[in-house]
Amino acid sequence: MGMEGKVTRQQASKKWENLKKKYKEMVEPYTQAPPTAASTPVHPTTSIIPPRRRSKTVAELLAEEALQEQRRHEESEAKTDRFLELFERMVNKL
Repeated sequence: MGMEGKVTRQQASKKWENLKKKYKEMVEPYTQAPPTAASTPVHPTTSIIPPRRRSKTVAELLAEEALQEQRRHEESEAKTDRFLELFERMVNKL
């Protein structure tokens, strides 16, 4: 990766471990400790553990990115069309 001589093997290993840990925290967030019975009454049908968020699949993330890119492209096209329209008006007035 072109990093030889710039970082030690231990630094690279530590970085990798930290990245894996952060990824796991983001994918599977830790649940908070439940409140004590004395501090918060809990109804028997109410769960004190928050529902787990579903992680988006790669396909879903790619689809969202494609939609955003399409939107940016359409906005750029609209700006270009507007500029050309204004430029044409200016040329016609000369």
